[in-house]
Amino acid sequence: MVWKQCPAADSRWVVLLALFLCLDGICCAPGCPASSHQKEEIAAAAEHLMAIGQLHPALACGERLTMLFPQDPIGYDILARVCFTGGDTECCTRFSERAYTLYESDAAGKARSKLVAANCFASSQDWENALKSYRAGSGCNLLSNEELATAYNNLGNVFRMLQRTSQAIENYIAAAKFSPHFADAYFNAGGLMVESGRVEEGTEALWQAVRGEAASIENWRALAGALEGAGSSVLAARAFHTLLRLLPSASSPSSSASSSAAAAAAAAAHHASAGGSPSSSRCKDVFFWARSLVKGGDVSEGVKAAKLGLWMLARGER
Repeated sequence: MVWKQCPAADSRWVVLLALFLCLDGICCAPGCPASSHQKEEIAAAAEHLMAIGQLHPALACGERLTMLFPQDPIGYDILARVCFTGGDTECCTRFSERAYTLYESDAAGKARSKLVAANCFASSQDWENALKSYRAGSGCNLLSNEELATAYNNLGNVFRMLQRTSQAIENYIAAAKFSPHFADAYFNAGGLMVESGRVEEGTEALWQAVRGEAASIENWRALAGALEGAGSSVLAARAFHTLLRLLPSASSPSSSASSSAAAAAAAAAHHASAGGSPSSSRCKDVFFWARSLVKGGDVSEGVKAAKLGLWMLARGER
């Protein structure tokens, strides 16, 4: 199997895993009777190992489960997810299909297997098969809202890759309905709406994407650009200002509108003198901020921001 971004197997984890599998009398020999409690313990070990990035020991857990419980889908489900994380899409697809078959009347289990297979198809850019699998998995109402939100967001991504814009937006919106705080869904929907000319709707979606405490820099950058494109220069300037406060290469400038540019310049100067590394896009964001300020009628602040941008360019920032 081909492993991508997979940590090398750590012998300590292999030893710990072997000890864990022998707890409570777990038998590791083929044909040896095993209990549901033992199955749960091995599955729990696999989940923990995957969570900390130890894929080879997790793979061993999955293989052990398929040996001890050959008609139970859990081992194949674990193997599929380990292979997907490791970058082996062929094995991932094979194991997920086997799990799908073994889940039989378990509709939720079947749906999750389809979603794992869909992830594999998407990662190998097999968009048509990914589309079929995401549709099959997202049609199960027994999954949690978070699972459905992720499925619909991923389905939207596939439609986007197929250049089916309206269907992509529909699925992003569906994802947001299942999880109202799912920033990625709002960001994806808003960005695509703006690109397709639905600027007002897209801007509102992008506002939703930045309302959470963990809003990303890219979400704020997309919102600021959308606001400026929509002619809302004052709001765009505020969004760019917030963006600059979030960038790692600057301290937080004052929230006061009258001193924001001067405070940002002081923060940038302090950071540069302290040996901070420049951000590749921060200088460009400062110029966009300056332009928005000027368009919004705050010429003096715009000039200050432009001077800051020129100062940054002189120091080699881009």
